Amino acid sequence: MSQADTDHVETPARSAEPDAPDQPKKEGRGLWARLRGAVPPRIAAMLVGALLLQLGFVLSYVGAFHHPQPHRIPIAVAAPERMAPDAVEKLNGIPGHPLKATATDEATARERLRTGEISGVLIVKPGSRTDTLLTAGAGGASTASALETVIEKAEKTQKRTASVVDAFPAQAGDARGLSSFYLVVGWTVGGYLLAALLGVSLGARPATARGAGRRLLAAVPYAVLSGLGGAAIVGLFVLAP
Repeated sequence: MSQADTDHVETPARSAEPDAPDQPKKEGRGLWARLRGAVPPRIAAMLVGALLLQLGFVLSYVGAFHHPQPHRIPIAVAAPERMAPDAVEKLNGIPGHPLKATATDEATARERLRTGEISGVLIVKPGSRTDTLLTAGAGGASTASALETVIEKAEKTQKRTASVVDAFPAQAGDARGLSSFYLVVGWTVGGYLLAALLGVSLGARPATARGAGRRLLAAVPYAVLSGLGGAAIVGLFVLAP
């Protein structure tokens, strides 16, 4: 074989060398394909949705409680007829509108406070420099505290003071008035867990209407036991003497 023939045979081997750097790209594409195979697009979308729901839940609570501001807290003003309109106007005119004041008689105001229609009652005493503010701790300690702060500032501008009375305090075992809130949160979380377990065990979507009915029937005893159990726990720790 001549030297020219030898060169001709070796040429293809040398020409293949520039393609070597493309190997990592092929491996990268293979890794991405394996990841897509392990997590189908539908599951990935559900995971993203769950993450967004979780972050939205955190944002809603952090945004609401990191620096809360009172806004249009309903309050009744019990004052003599000649003084009531002026008192209501001044309370509603506070910058930021922390209060929503209306005028009424004391008996009606106390009843509205008891039923939770309003959050406080300001009883104006013409012959004294001290008024009385009735709050309802059972309706939430944070609202009562915010109302007390706003009224104290408003009274100072009129060179008056307010004596605070918790007319309807919270139960002895529920000092902050949050037991009902956490009870509802527990029920909600339990419902989500039940739905997730049914989806994992029976599939995300029932194949027939009869299958959907069986799922609903399975949820009934869980809902009953969840409601009774939560109520029993609250009654044991909050309502018990």
